[in-house]
Amino acid sequence: MLVKNTIIIGAARFLNRFLGLISTIIVARILMPEDYGIIATCMLVQDLGYRFTKVGTTQNLISSKDNSKTFTDSLLLQRILVGFISSVLVFLSAPYVSTWFNDARIEDALQVICWIFLLNSLVNFNNQIATKKNDFKPELAAQVIGKIVQVSCAISIAYIYQSYWALVAGLMSFSAMNLLSSYIVSKPYFLTSLPLALTVKHFAYSKWYLALEMVDYCNAKLSQVLIGKFFDKTVLGYFSVGRDLCFMFSLEISAAIDKSNLSHLSGKLNNTDTEAEKNHIILENLQQIFCFKNLTIVPFYFAFIFYPDFIIALIFGENWLGMAEYFRLFSIAALLIGFNTTFPTIFDSIRRPNVNFRATFITLTFLVLFSIPAIQYMDARIFILGTISTIVGKQIYFLFNLSRIRQIPLAQIIKPTMMSLSLISFSAVIGVVLQKVTLFPILEMCIYGITYLLVVYSVARIFNNRLYLSVFQLAADKIKRKSVFSR
Repeated sequence: MLVKNTIIIGAARFLNRFLGLISTIIVARILMPEDYGIIATCMLVQDLGYRFTKVGTTQNLISSKDNSKTFTDSLLLQRILVGFISSVLVFLSAPYVSTWFNDARIEDALQVICWIFLLNSLVNFNNQIATKKNDFKPELAAQVIGKIVQVSCAISIAYIYQSYWALVAGLMSFSAMNLLSSYIVSKPYFLTSLPLALTVKHFAYSKWYLALEMVDYCNAKLSQVLIGKFFDKTVLGYFSVGRDLCFMFSLEISAAIDKSNLSHLSGKLNNTDTEAEKNHIILENLQQIFCFKNLTIVPFYFAFIFYPDFIIALIFGENWLGMAEYFRLFSIAALLIGFNTTFPTIFDSIRRPNVNFRATFITLTFLVLFSIPAIQYMDARIFILGTISTIVGKQIYFLFNLSRIRQIPLAQIIKPTMMSLSLISFSAVIGVVLQKVTLFPILEMCIYGITYLLVVYSVARIFNNRLYLSVFQLAADKIKRKSVFSR
């Protein structure tokens, strides 16, 4: 079930991302980096409002054993209240944000896209209820329909008006269509009661999620806020587009795996009574997730890390080549964060969100320290180096806390991480060797992918890692079936 749901979620999210990438490629060739800088500035505030809406409603729904109508009504009521408040607060803050960034265009754009939060809060709640039953299709179908409309709208307006308003229109059209289609693909859900007392109780549970999101926002956006204030808008455009492209694959793969894993792992833990069996489930789950990510995330980032100029010129054109100096560092950070996202899901499953909050607060402290020399020396790359350093520190923190809370020996928990570090090291060696060979970049990427998989298979055979060998065997069986069917 975990693999099946991961494939479904991953396919839908990648379709969304692919459509978004096509839109970005086309629109980026029409608009200038400065246009993206304006919208990136708006999205700094917009993302803060978005974080405010993530109060753990879905996590509460999935991890709780309560399936009553009163319980789900209270969660939906919480979501609507938070969405409305977020929209109003962002609308009222627009003039002040525009003044702080010294750009009047920001106010107009922000007072339009702020209503996305309200639209998102009204999406059919039956889609979220279905995810608790491991049925992700209604939610994903609505998102794909919305994405198709967003891409069409953004490209059309960009071509006609050649203005940053194309990006604004695309964002609004996605939320509107996602809302409409959510009631088409699934049976409508309507509030039949207003359980205010229970809703207030949810906010007590949600405090760690809200605190986590606020601190995590600072971790994710601190560098962009400071760049928007102290650097040129073009640099902010490079950071916005470069970070989105580099993190796209890693975060989408991770999100697909981790979202499916939240339902999968929570269900298994809720149906298990003994602590020893729960620890065994957690260890087995951690190994499975890292295995999936080793085989999907690591090979992809070879191209981004070793061929940034080729990738940028191919996708965005020569106007964006100034982004190359940041692109490689973003790719390294994206590779590491793909593994780092595994642990928050595990802590959510065992209902310990306070651990995630403390991790992000520690991260924020280090990012603030790195921001000082970045501004002093006017070098935006230092922001990304700070991100890489904090991801490594957070990984260590998660490992020690999981060992402490669940009373699992650290040596057992650290095994999947050590396996990943070994494969990343092999990956780096292969990349350096291929850099010495003068071939067409695409050919080198293909050679690397094949070599990497051979290395993984060889390591699995040497150490008799049954999990990795079973994945390769499963892939081989599917290839054989397809070849027989084609004959």
